Amino acid sequence: MPIFDPPHPFQVGDRVEKIGGDYYFEGVVVSVFSKLSGEVRYVVENGHGVLHIYNGKQLRHKKSEPNPSLVAVKTLLDRLENDLCRLDSKRDEMVQTVRTIKSLVKV
Repeated sequence: MPIFDPPHPFQVGDRVEKIGGDYYFEGVVVSVFSKLSGEVRYVVENGHGVLHIYNGKQLRHKKSEPNPSLVAVKTLLDRLENDLCRLDSKRDEMVQTVRTIKSLVKV
């Protein structure tokens, strides 16, 4: 094992997701260790207690907080949708337009 352990891009407690490959996996880094060869590996646990081991190239940090701007836009669109439901003229068309825009805003 190396005497000097350089900083790792992922630390215990980081929320991460696996990138690439043919399946999706996300969870929390629960362990960081070095193989006998010196290569670093990360143990990731998902919400069901499943553990997977990855190298750093297979992972990226998972954004845990929604974008505040998108949350504000969605809130305004919710209010607008409610107001439009109260109108009579062109109500259905405007409500459908707002719902379409809301479906494009991922929060």
